[in-house]
Amino acid sequence: MKTCRLILLTFLVFALSAASQGQISSVMFPGGGNVRIDDAPQLDITGTISLEAWIYPVAKPNSWPVIVSKSLDVLEAPWDAYALGLTDEAEGQQHAYFQLSNGSTFVSVATASTIPLFTWTHLAATYNGDSLRIYMNGILNGSYYAPGFTTQTSNSHLSIGRRNLAVSNQFRGFIDDVRVWNVARSEAAIQSNLTQLSPGDRTGLAGFWKFDADTGTTAFDSSGFGNNGVLRLNTLYAAFSPQSVTAGAQIALDPVSINFGTVEQYQPATVGVNITNNGTGVLVGYVKKGGASIGVASTYLFYISPSSPIPVPFIVRPLESGAVSDIITVTNNAGEPVSVPVSGNAIAVRRFDANAVGMWTLRNGQFAYDPLQTPSIHGGLEWPRGSNLASVYASGVWLGAMVDGQVRVTTAHYASSFMAGPIAGGLPANPQNIRYRVYKINAGDNSSNNIDFAEWPADLGAPTNPDGSPLILGDQTLWTVYNDADSVARNTSSTFLPLGAEVQQTTFGFADPNMRAFVDDLESHEDYIVDRTVWVR
Repeated sequence: MKTCRLILLTFLVFALSAASQGQISSVMFPGGGNVRIDDAPQLDITGTISLEAWIYPVAKPNSWPVIVSKSLDVLEAPWDAYALGLTDEAEGQQHAYFQLSNGSTFVSVATASTIPLFTWTHLAATYNGDSLRIYMNGILNGSYYAPGFTTQTSNSHLSIGRRNLAVSNQFRGFIDDVRVWNVARSEAAIQSNLTQLSPGDRTGLAGFWKFDADTGTTAFDSSGFGNNGVLRLNTLYAAFSPQSVTAGAQIALDPVSINFGTVEQYQPATVGVNITNNGTGVLVGYVKKGGASIGVASTYLFYISPSSPIPVPFIVRPLESGAVSDIITVTNNAGEPVSVPVSGNAIAVRRFDANAVGMWTLRNGQFAYDPLQTPSIHGGLEWPRGSNLASVYASGVWLGAMVDGQVRVTTAHYASSFMAGPIAGGLPANPQNIRYRVYKINAGDNSSNNIDFAEWPADLGAPTNPDGSPLILGDQTLWTVYNDADSVARNTSSTFLPLGAEVQQTTFGFADPNMRAFVDDLESHEDYIVDRTVWVR
């Protein structure tokens, strides 16, 4: 066994798819991603215009969900050059809107009717130089008089599923057959081409994304101009379209309740649940938070063909420490939402706070990363503590080495490839063990007033005094141990093989109310990297 000792000072370092159904498909938007089409002359439309799309919304993830839009060049602009989307109202009570902007002001119109969830709806919006009109399923549903309005051109991408370069304004659900025209389509033309565009009816067609691929990340433009788009982030093709039969879907879950075991507070835990569609139509649903004790780290959108069970990952995170229980809801098109009891044990997160620095330290190698994602701070190292000012957004331990001519890397930053616990007998310890946590002791603590002092894990490598008592470095010491030996449980973003390294991390600092210089307020990291592999000589 070899050990390496590192001293680190933290300075101010700034669906699931059902079986394929041929070309009957759409694009699924779980949230966060979009289809992006590069700017092109055909898409810089200043006069008459029409926008069309089929949508199947399942939820309202945030404000003003965008179906298709072309942003103005100023990212902070509150409007788009042109946009079709959903209004910022309560989930299930949203209307569709159509908006144009000349850069200094905007005009818009909304549907009189609300847009139903878990239903395919065709939307079309037109401007003929005189009035804005918006249609639902080919029927006029709203108009606004705005003669002579000229839309401003922009160099921005055309974006489908959210605003360009913005994680907000996300659409959650499915979108199909997006069309952009430089003419104002008539109601008759819209009605006669709801599901299929006639080859002889293409005058003024500037862009047409049919989303008829089965796989891949290219959104092909069928207008003839070749302005293909890219499916980005978690956006993907789905064998589900306005032609799919949804009536008669049924939902069954196995198990009907789940236990995520033991994780650190606010950290995600993934539990697989088999969802079966026992009906005759396509089952569509998503997993969302139901209570206040357990959150959903990633809202999962799914669609399932009849009689096709699939494993759906419930990615939950406890919002409280200790034994927690809550309800996770599976909203679906088969009927009433399904409530799933969820329980588990959450280890309390620890924060260095002995002086003017406030810094989170997690048991998986992440530090200076806020597991709460506190909106007012936007970072994991707050300085001065209590100011809501972050010096560092996220940090962590990075290890790399060349092994038999092969590069191996393990990192902890926004996510981590480390697991809590040591390596024993060449194997990673079970991270479910509550002993593998972040221990925090302060000057003056003892076994009666601090359980971390009483349970100080000297046998795992935590520093001790000659008499075996916990060694308090400075005025506050945090200690934890983690490893990268589990090649299966490593973060999925890592494509490298594990190093087989165990890291014993000590974080400590001094409390001095008279400190003036920032460097005097820095906490220190002392990491022992214990090599448990055979490849280091």
